[in-house]
Amino acid sequence: DASSLRSPLNPSARTKPQPPRSASAATPEEASDAGPAGHAREGERRTMAAAAAHGSAAAHGLGAGAASLLRDDASAELEVFLAAADLPRLDVRSESDPFAILYVKGGTDTEFREVGRTNVAKDDPNPKWTTAFSFRYQFEDLQTLLVKVWDADGDRDTGIARGGHDYIGAGSTLVGELMGIDGGVPGRTSVQLRDDAGRPRGIVKLFAEEKVHSSEHLVFQFSGKKLANKDGFFGRSDPYFVINRAREDGSWVGVHKSEVVINDLNPSWQRQTVSMQKLCAGDRNRPLRIEIWDYDKTGGHDYMGSCEFNAATILSAARQGGANNTFPIIEEEKKRKKGKRYKGSGALTIVAAELISIPSFMDYLVGGMELSMMVAIDFTASNGEVNQPRSLHYLGGAGQPNQYEKAIKAVGDILEPYDADRQFPVFGFGGRAGPGQPVSHAFRLVPSADVSEVQGVDGILGVYRNALQQVGLGGPTVFASVINEATAQAAGFQTMEQERLQYLVLLIITDGVINDMQNTIDSIVEASALPLSIIIVGVGTADFAQMEELDGDDQALRSRSGREAARDIVQFVPFRDFTGL
Repeated sequence: DASSLRSPLNPSARTKPQPPRSASAATPEEASDAGPAGHAREGERRTMAAAAAHGSAAAHGLGAGAASLLRDDASAELEVFLAAADLPRLDVRSESDPFAILYVKGGTDTEFREVGRTNVAKDDPNPKWTTAFSFRYQFEDLQTLLVKVWDADGDRDTGIARGGHDYIGAGSTLVGELMGIDGGVPGRTSVQLRDDAGRPRGIVKLFAEEKVHSSEHLVFQFSGKKLANKDGFFGRSDPYFVINRAREDGSWVGVHKSEVVINDLNPSWQRQTVSMQKLCAGDRNRPLRIEIWDYDKTGGHDYMGSCEFNAATILSAARQGGANNTFPIIEEEKKRKKGKRYKGSGALTIVAAELISIPSFMDYLVGGMELSMMVAIDFTASNGEVNQPRSLHYLGGAGQPNQYEKAIKAVGDILEPYDADRQFPVFGFGGRAGPGQPVSHAFRLVPSADVSEVQGVDGILGVYRNALQQVGLGGPTVFASVINEATAQAAGFQTMEQERLQYLVLLIITDGVINDMQNTIDSIVEASALPLSIIIVGVGTADFAQMEELDGDDQALRSRSGREAARDIVQFVPFRDFTGL
């Protein structure tokens, strides 16, 4: 799903679905204020909901409401890309690392809602973000788009609430203006960014087209040969490529960016997977421009040349091989100056390419997929004694639920309707299940000895509250055991008949730093090809830097044996960022 912040599935795990992590639909409380104060925290329930399904079904328009929208001739689903130019340098030693947040507000709405966030462009004052956003354009509604740009410092999704990111500026435009109703170029506009004091802070550019739905994804690999060296006698270029697709007005918009290969004029880039919807709007013959760039930490990335072809050519060239899969890289300025003496600036080879079909989250739901949830609760002593008001497990707050209860209810309320029997296993970890017993890192919380699961969210809350009267707090904080319990259940799903699709979400609620980091990573990597997602909710005020590493947004997890995770299955949510704690 091109609106997602993550790919919904990895080709290596196509036997079972992973619900995609959609851009949050949270509502900033005062997003119309262009300053940092105007970026309010998302509502806790919506935040947990988005994490629970990595994109809730509601965001896709389930039921009769969706059907009526599809029948509405005066609306269309738009796909939007963002770029920026001349952003200020806010970092002392390098250019800013900008990312943007897109909001939309209807004519009758009182607040903006967040559509999503771009990728972080490292050391780049002129970013061409490759994140695709989607929202429904209502012709008869006076819709406004608001773009806020930040210089990233730490985790993109949590740094704003912590005050870690530097605010660059904001700008807004009407969707009608973006679509050209004022005589501009349809689907393209530029907006001045301004900071709190009204000072210009660069330009943000918006590109929009009607979204074409397709489950096809192009899986491909490129390599380069004898690329131009832009780093002088004492170094070699650090090449990456950007794929731009042609717009109907003849301009180009960036839709995909590769990783950087350090110090190599003959790079072999990793295997890439891009939806055909995002790559070429489902049109295999739409022109694509592949630009090669030399990464520079100071932000002055050097252009190394480009070549042009389309998705159909990529597929045919990969099949034919030989000389048919290699294309010259051209630096236009060098070609103009040297004329016939110019022989090119290296070559790009299409090593492999194939089309695969990756069903969407909605496809799985319509196909009868059942979501299940497993809950694991932290009973380590760092939570504080349960009878003390400062304890994270404290239940004496005049009927107010504690953070553990809030997290259970927020995620459980979303997933419960998708589970046919609404029976959930609940585990504790880091505590003593009874007097005189040793600390266990995976013990069941059950209402009675002959019951292994509980009924619904209320059942989860019931056994949790009961356990607080019986379980002794202990330590250390260990995740691997409960992850292994979830892995065993998810592996069992794969052995069932194919007609019954099942997917497990493990909710881990914890208060602090884990003590088995490498074992946890090994367990996650082992589970990454199974129908399993893990949501980690951090409660309290501890340092959750390790959890952000487990999240795997910036770099794939790798086990101690060197095996890389098949896909990113972990979502970390720091609860304090969404509750004002």
